[in-house]
Amino acid sequence: AMINFEGSFFTPVEEGWKYACQKFGEIECYYYRRNDTTNEECVANTDAVVEYWLNEGIQGVAMRPPCNKVPNYGANLLRDLMAQGIPVVVFDSQTLMDNSTAYIGTNQEFLGRTMARLLRQLRPEGGIYAMVGRKEGRDTAFINEIERYNHLDDRPHW
Repeated sequence: AMINFEGSFFTPVEEGWKYACQKFGEIECYYYRRNDTTNEECVANTDAVVEYWLNEGIQGVAMRPPCNKVPNYGANLLRDLMAQGIPVVVFDSQTLMDNSTAYIGTNQEFLGRTMARLLRQLRPEGGIYAMVGRKEGRDTAFINEIERYNHLDDRPHW
């Protein structure tokens, strides 16, 4: 079973899930694409879907933790599922990765360093940069890497 978010960013996740389910053939796959407008709707809808899945006998869950504006909701859901022996794979949210069965996602610090290195290659003369789409871990790694040589007079500065 999979819990995902509404939006074009997550469409490839949905497509990949449905493709994998078709490829495996004789298994039952469930998919829940959230489009809640309030925290209360998110909790009520997710609880109802998960309860249905549990009654259907699901054997695993892949999820981007739902209702992230509700303190501890995702962590509690993860804990409750795993307490019932259901493995949980968390994707695209590092906040729960240490408590899940597995985590799939981006190493934000590696991404930040890599973006800075690529920018230095594209603009070896240095320059001014702007950060768009800020993310914890990625920002600091990017800034540290892009400004790594700013203390040297014989290197371009950012």
